[in-house]
Amino acid sequence: MRDNTAISAFLIEHKDAFGDSRLLRALLADFMPENKALQRVLLIIHDEGISEMAEADTNIITNKLLSILIDDYAISEEQANNAIDIWLRVFGKEKAFVPTYNQNDGDVKERNKNDNQKASASNKVASDRRPNADFSAKDVHKYYIPSAPYSRDSSSFDAKKLKDKAMQLFNLLNENGARATIADLNSNGVSTTFGIQLGAGVRVNSVTKLKKEIELCLGGKVEFEIPLPGTTLLGIHLFSSENNSISFSQGVHSKEYTDSFAKVPVLLGASSTGGFIVDDLDRIGHLLIGGSSGSGKSVLLDTIILGVLYKKAPIDVQLILIDTNVLNLNVYNGIPLLLIPVITESNKAIAAIHWLLAEAKHRSKILAEAIKKDIDDYNEEPGNAAFPHITVVIDEISPIIDYDNSIIEDIQYLAQAGKALGIHLIISTQMVNSRGIKKIKDSISARVVFNVFSESESKQFLGVSGAEKLQGIGDMLYKCPGDPAPKLIKGINTNREDVTAAVEKVKTLNSYFGEASYNNLGDVSKSSKKQSLSNVRRHIVGGGNG
Repeated sequence: MRDNTAISAFLIEHKDAFGDSRLLRALLADFMPENKALQRVLLIIHDEGISEMAEADTNIITNKLLSILIDDYAISEEQANNAIDIWLRVFGKEKAFVPTYNQNDGDVKERNKNDNQKASASNKVASDRRPNADFSAKDVHKYYIPSAPYSRDSSSFDAKKLKDKAMQLFNLLNENGARATIADLNSNGVSTTFGIQLGAGVRVNSVTKLKKEIELCLGGKVEFEIPLPGTTLLGIHLFSSENNSISFSQGVHSKEYTDSFAKVPVLLGASSTGGFIVDDLDRIGHLLIGGSSGSGKSVLLDTIILGVLYKKAPIDVQLILIDTNVLNLNVYNGIPLLLIPVITESNKAIAAIHWLLAEAKHRSKILAEAIKKDIDDYNEEPGNAAFPHITVVIDEISPIIDYDNSIIEDIQYLAQAGKALGIHLIISTQMVNSRGIKKIKDSISARVVFNVFSESESKQFLGVSGAEKLQGIGDMLYKCPGDPAPKLIKGINTNREDVTAAVEKVKTLNSYFGEASYNNLGDVSKSSKKQSLSNVRRHIVGGGNG
């Protein structure tokens, strides 16, 4: 095992490799193949802080790097300090004593032995789930899944205050003749749910008619859910007036997300009954998203895409992003999970869908020959070259339908056959009543609806009323196969900073992948389902005629 002095001397000898992460990775793998964990940390420091190492104050750069390594990469404090010491030696600096870094508030404090053990365990889990935690000189193209970001302003709630509100609600109901008890109480810091057990003979409307009085009592807007899923309780949802948004960090660090083994995770938001809702496109097949303009559809698409970026590698999931309004998805250009560059023209979107039809037929033939029921069954067979799940995200499909409405039939086919073949659609629209959407929704049973203008729109899109009553931006109803009733969900407030940070991180860590593109572009005649895959691919990027 190489000691720190020998490693520092080796780095000094190879200063010409500084700035070239790929070359340095290969050199370290050859020099110290037995210590892959240390290789990884040294490379992260190289990428994150090498430019400041020579000039910055030792304490300042040490604290900064500790913050990055512990918060952003889930590296144990012991590993972080050891790697920082090596780099400081390279630049002739003496490492001062730095007590334990506390990642909750950024201060430098002592941490007990148990916390160090937790950090080490967390690092092991993070390393195990990242495909390229082990670097080698022979294989420098493994994919690196970034660690999810921590937010220092996560909302919290006061348990005593909640109990006081529950008592106030209990008194209000019973004083107004609605004999009931508070049988359940849940809060995620953004919304609070009171589970009401009605007394014998007490009618539901004896509670619902008191809505204004309940809002005055609890100090915020409330919504009813009858019954709470899986219970016989009447639900009263109180939305906090102090902090009415959920950060992306809260979502990706929720137990439901971190513990999820979804093939294609779908992170939606906070459940009104507590916890977060994370589904799997491999289970639900596809997702149709509707709602009025500005209700939260594009933000949900960002949340879902980032939820995939922080969990999956290109070998698992490949994305096709379509945004003909050129408003939201262009920021994702360059990420390795993209199968092709972000599509912003309707003719190229149609060509991409036609390519998917050809890919679906190709996969269907492979499965039939292998006598496998679906793509997961095929991928699990030893010796088979695994197919990634292809996920198509369309931010507003109406312009594409207006360009060529024959695409509706193609989407219906993909919706019906795609689930078993590992081809999934996520489609959003504000035209929830259009004839084309009505045809598409018949083939997609998992649906999210944000606020809509009328009860009839809610019924037509989701099958039930209620979406017309949604009040907050990001509030949604979600219904998927097997659910007896829609779930009320508070959407995650994924902002542009969350998106750009994730994109830059994944691109930096995997710069050797390059950007999605196709070579030998040529003119392609009007897109046809009979074209070869290579021709359709050329048409997607090159433009073609139609």
